[in-house]
Amino acid sequence: MSFYGENNLFSFRDNICEQITKEPLTVSQLAEFGSKVNFNGKIIAVGFESDMLKSYAYSLASGIAQQGCNVIITENAVLPAFICGLNKISVSYGLYISSANPLIIQIYNGFGVPCPSEFLLSNSKKEKNCSNIGKISSYLHINELYLNEIHNSFENNTKMNAGISCGNKSIINIWSDFFADNSDEIILQISQCGTKVNMYSSETGFISHEKLMLAYALNLMKNKENPALPENIHFIAQELAEKHNCKITKGGSDYNSIILKQRFTIDPLFLCIQLLNKIDSFYELCSEIPDFYTAKREFSTEYFDLFAEKTIIDNNGRIKISNSGKKRITLTAQAYNAETAAELCCFWQNKINSLSHSYRIYSALRTDIHSKLGTAECK
Repeated sequence: MSFYGENNLFSFRDNICEQITKEPLTVSQLAEFGSKVNFNGKIIAVGFESDMLKSYAYSLASGIAQQGCNVIITENAVLPAFICGLNKISVSYGLYISSANPLIIQIYNGFGVPCPSEFLLSNSKKEKNCSNIGKISSYLHINELYLNEIHNSFENNTKMNAGISCGNKSIINIWSDFFADNSDEIILQISQCGTKVNMYSSETGFISHEKLMLAYALNLMKNKENPALPENIHFIAQELAEKHNCKITKGGSDYNSIILKQRFTIDPLFLCIQLLNKIDSFYELCSEIPDFYTAKREFSTEYFDLFAEKTIIDNNGRIKISNSGKKRITLTAQAYNAETAAELCCFWQNKINSLSHSYRIYSALRTDIHSKLGTAECK
């Protein structure tokens, strides 16, 4: 389930809570939001990078503490360090404030895995225990902890040659510890938040973040180790697993511990270091991965709840239909080539719109029959 709903302050999608009000949130509003989700008295981390977000973090922490939880605030934390550090500082959940306008809060479990929107739904309904008020403390070295752990993860401490491109100076400073940034042959394009990276290589061309993860997963498969991969990974991963007699873990009780051990799906810096540390083997892995493409399309439909949260598999690819907002649907089509993925999106959008039109007519006729018969129900 990718969409939970809205309250008077936020919309909820996947692990993201995004402000829907135009006016800035007050301290009391944010504290109230923090008090609504029941964390059952566990230790919670609240993180942020910019000092502009400090007041929001402490307001959110005060609401969480009101329900009896101890809160650790990690100041000036980049998101990858926050995600990977949650287990190290022994918290059960982490809430990361990534933006102020609009205010965006991301929720992770203690293993750094995004919490689905069902988490908000189920925990907001539980009875809260407010008999005790938790303590609020701070931890200021989450980035240093992250850097030290990365340095300890590989033997060669010599900087590798690769260009770095990112709009976030804090992320660049961290990556510069490992890459000399003096190469035109390999360019690493890092997202603003630092959680995704695409690569351009003069030898292989563009390599997406998803293909980088698949290359690492393929290396694990060749060594007879079963990888843990995100739920939305391209179906090509399953084909690679079957070829090497391996099993992909996408959920369940073992997923968190495997993610924590393998790390590459939640830490793009670790992923790139491990792959580029053996550049010849990396290029060989890339050559063994067949071409694959993903296309997305978002649109509105009145009867969105009739279609969402479905996965359809046919001979041309795989289509996932999910809610992405109030009366909005996202189509994600996976195929072997870009043309087929785009065609699948177009075909299923037309089909959903047609079915919505038919259901609208059916609903109107049913309402009319109810009215004429004067009955409470018409079957």
